[in-house]
Amino acid sequence: MSEVFRRALPPIRAVLREYRVAPETGADVETDLAAWLLRYVRRNPDASEDAKILALVSLACSFGRGYQARSPESTADRKMAALLGENPDAVAARVCGSFGVGTAMAPSRSDLWSRVRALARRGAGRRDDQE
Repeated sequence: MSEVFRRALPPIRAVLREYRVAPETGADVETDLAAWLLRYVRRNPDASEDAKILALVSLACSFGRGYQARSPESTADRKMAALLGENPDAVAARVCGSFGVGTAMAPSRSDLWSRVRALARRGAGRRDDQE
């Protein structure tokens, strides 16, 4: 379990930076997340390591969202307002993916359609070049 938490720390810290959580608060959050992970593992013994990390990072995102939502400056900052508008699970998946965690998960239907449209555009461009 300590290996899971060790692997989760870089994405957790990235999330806390993205939500602009103060470093001293971040240290407390990490301690709370470690305790939460123990309970999570007991309740979900068959969960994969990536699923555990994703759940942990998602919880960190929910905390960061709540932390920033109480800040009056967050709504004035467009970037933060956009981040607060995102689903914490989506932010967690994005951040975890950038660290190679959960990248083997099945893509969503919208991801598949995006790829199909991109391939179709590339294919259409190639045909135009060949003619």
